Amino acid sequence: GTGAFTLALSENDIEVVFSNDMIEESKDIYNANFSHQLTKKNLLDIDVGDIPPHDILCGGFPCQPFSIAGNRLGFEDERSNVFWKILEIAKHHKTKCLVLENVKNLQGHDKGNTFKKITESLEELGYTITFKIIDTSKYSHIPQHRERIYMVCLLEDKNFSFSYLTNEENL
Repeated sequence: GTGAFTLALSENDIEVVFSNDMIEESKDIYNANFSHQLTKKNLLDIDVGDIPPHDILCGGFPCQPFSIAGNRLGFEDERSNVFWKILEIAKHHKTKCLVLENVKNLQGHDKGNTFKKITESLEELGYTITFKIIDTSKYSHIPQHRERIYMVCLLEDKNFSFSYLTNEENL
């Protein structure tokens, strides 16, 4: 949801330097909860040079092109261009870590070809990628089962794995 990455980073004493969404209600929710103000604008229209330098980029690019609930147009859906913009930002800023989130079906979309294209594009920029599908209901107080894929990508680090704490009582 709006500000989830900011909340997680802030609770771990990581300074947030930029946040973006193009929906007015998201801006209102974000700005009511955080001192750092959200930039309300289509990310595709923002110059990468206008985004402050950063070490970590967290992003949930639009899921409708890949969701089983949508038309599944993948990269033929213009909303998926946000992924390519994230790559442009990461390349420009030499971002050390990307944390990307999307629907579970991203991994199997178009018989796995979409996910392959995503991982190959990240690897071409020098990222080592690991990913995990996580049911967020096991890590929150929200009863809705919401399986999402989380990708953690580290620039030029070949020796890492994506581990997380298990909340045994919710399993």
